[in-house]
Amino acid sequence: MLAFQYDQRGEIPVEPVKRAILDAHQRGVIRLLNELTMNVSGRVVQARLGRLRAALEAKTVQSQAGETVSTVGFKGGKGGRAFVARFLERGTKAHDILPFKRTRGRRHLRAGQGRGKNFGKVKRALSFVVGGGTGGARVFAARVRHPGITARPILGSAVQNAGPAIVEDFRTSIDKALHG
Repeated sequence: MLAFQYDQRGEIPVEPVKRAILDAHQRGVIRLLNELTMNVSGRVVQARLGRLRAALEAKTVQSQAGETVSTVGFKGGKGGRAFVARFLERGTKAHDILPFKRTRGRRHLRAGQGRGKNFGKVKRALSFVVGGGTGGARVFAARVRHPGITARPILGSAVQNAGPAIVEDFRTSIDKALHG
């Protein structure tokens, strides 16, 4: 917990403390973003295509009440670029993967209207390549049993690694602002 000390006049120098807090806040956001980058670059997870790394973002918003709030994480929600990040963070149980049944768009199949790829079709099987590369064999299956994955906390470990240094930076910045 941070404790403020008063100067000789018995007042807290508000502007220098405010500036020190904002600067420490900004350095903390950068430090946390760097920790996340290291986590998706091989420390916790190896991002094969760089989608997780590309989806990292930090947003800082100033509220009407004058508060500065920052969020650090992955952009894109369900179906976004970092859709897999939440499964990596929490892990998954064993589950079945079933074919995607596209029912959306059936009412748009009137004569004369264009159809997109697989628009209005119902898929009856999953299709994937086993063996990888050009020498792999295409396999069709009605259902696949996924064994699940263990949790690999990308965000949690970044906060755990960077947290103490961020708190210490706040303490020293405020202390310098108060005592010069």
